[in-house]
Amino acid sequence: MADAEDLDKARGLVSSADTVSRAYKKVISYIGNHFHDGSCPYIAGHAPSTEATAWCAMALRNANQATVMGHAVAWLVSTQNKDGGWSTAPGAGRSDWTSGPATLALRVITSDDGDGGTGSNSQRAATQRSIERALAYMFDSRTEFYGSLARLLLFAYKGASGLDYSRGWPWTRDCYHWIEPTVYALLALKLPSRLNSGLYDEIIGRAEQFIIENECKGGGWNHGNMYCLKFYLPAFVVTTSEALLALQETPESVGVKSALDFLVRKEPTDFTAMEYAWSILALNAHGKSTDKLVNSLVSHQNADGSFGLNLMVTALATLAIETAVTNRNPLKYKTV
Repeated sequence: MADAEDLDKARGLVSSADTVSRAYKKVISYIGNHFHDGSCPYIAGHAPSTEATAWCAMALRNANQATVMGHAVAWLVSTQNKDGGWSTAPGAGRSDWTSGPATLALRVITSDDGDGGTGSNSQRAATQRSIERALAYMFDSRTEFYGSLARLLLFAYKGASGLDYSRGWPWTRDCYHWIEPTVYALLALKLPSRLNSGLYDEIIGRAEQFIIENECKGGGWNHGNMYCLKFYLPAFVVTTSEALLALQETPESVGVKSALDFLVRKEPTDFTAMEYAWSILALNAHGKSTDKLVNSLVSHQNADGSFGLNLMVTALATLAIETAVTNRNPLKYKTV
């Protein structure tokens, strides 16, 4: 009787290290070929996207792409809005959730661990000012349910504990908070290293509280609420993986353990490239084996090196494969 590895080979789930390495080189080349003037679109030939640029820049950060990185930093800095945030695309309106990925990209690719973002002292200073403005924007753009008078009354009746309610980030300002934009903002505050101060500790703590409070029955996360109209909502692979990345500092919590169990239980034979990528990044960050998932992801690579039409998805796939090729995960906290 064939053993498990033989069965995996028959299903095409086992790839050699050389195969994975070649896949990584191909996808890096593909993204590099679609990086124009420091930016990337979602779909080749279309207008630049803030989110796609942010993830593609992070995917290229360690691939001897110093020139590309310098251009990406300059593009992100130049497209920042006056309030410190970013729009979905330059000139697309007021700042929104893409401010999280943009800030994350600037912090990661200009860190000491990255090879990009080199440039003159004046350029570095401009980038640092951009990051500081972005962090101020994220502080101001969190969802707030209570006005000044309501907060005063809460404090009067309940004391300081009355103000200790969860707060995450919305897709657009002044709306309800959701799991994904909250995760993006938390990653921007924690990577490549956590911003440590009393203020940031409070912001991070309340956002983590929002995520934990909304875990689905049986583990994992939906996009927002876990219960609606008398029904428990199902968890999804992408949002569960994203939330696990944001909660790396509490690996022993019941919620994190149940979410990891949810991911491990999922049968990945019909995953999309995005589901493979996010689950690999999350499981790797929590010290779990991802060899089979990486091999399955590589088997979905197109001949041109991409993982579909969406460059953002291809960038996420690149970061996932990087964990196997270089043993580096830019979304893994140093403290873990």
